[in-house]
Amino acid sequence: MFAAGALTACGGDDRPTAAEWAPVWAAEQARIPSAGELLAGGRPLCDDLVAQLRGSDERLQPTPSEALDAAVVDWTDHAEAMVFECPDDPIELDDRYQQLGVFAAEIDAGVDEAAD
Repeated sequence: MFAAGALTACGGDDRPTAAEWAPVWAAEQARIPSAGELLAGGRPLCDDLVAQLRGSDERLQPTPSEALDAAVVDWTDHAEAMVFECPDDPIELDDRYQQLGVFAAEIDAGVDEAAD
């Protein structure tokens, strides 16, 4: 991990292109079920998702651009916290999904920008 950071710091570019990274991002988003599915699945589904999402940072990093790094961390942290806490209140869950969508929109915009 240190070596990759050192290469980047010295001018090496180990970042994938937006086209290479986009399917990885889509696959991570697909891990998140709808709010209704999460409510119906309850704690067993949440526990399974926590295990799946724990490696998201490793799968999503590096991103196509440094500008995307923070938004990806925000998205993964929020997704993990949401499924770890496994809210059973539909209003709270809707709020959590809305925030997840905000992070996803930031990432999508960054991918579009990196592709240009």
